[in-house]
Amino acid sequence: MGYYRVMGILALMGIELSRPTELLYMGMGVERSTDKRGRITIPSDLRERFGDRYRVVELDDGIKLVPIPENPIESLRESGSDELREASAAELRAAARQRGDAEAEEHVR
Repeated sequence: MGYYRVMGILALMGIELSRPTELLYMGMGVERSTDKRGRITIPSDLRERFGDRYRVVELDDGIKLVPIPENPIESLRESGSDELREASAAELRAAARQRGDAEAEEHVR
């Protein structure tokens, strides 16, 4: 479906966009091609929103770009419980090691 047709349909629905790139945030996506070196350009408004570093995840039917936060540990804390937010990095490592050891012992028995 062409850009002007989409904009016309949105206008009929009473939806006005201040920028055409807002279509990206409505799930419309954007088509990009790789250059000769295999690179893809990410639009600046998406880079501003999600950052400059991404992990490329291979799926059964394609790939997905997952933003990498500037401070992954802080980002994890923010998304976790109060207990996780208050723990130090050393405490998190120790807890992960204990859990990993316990799981390994279960599989060895």
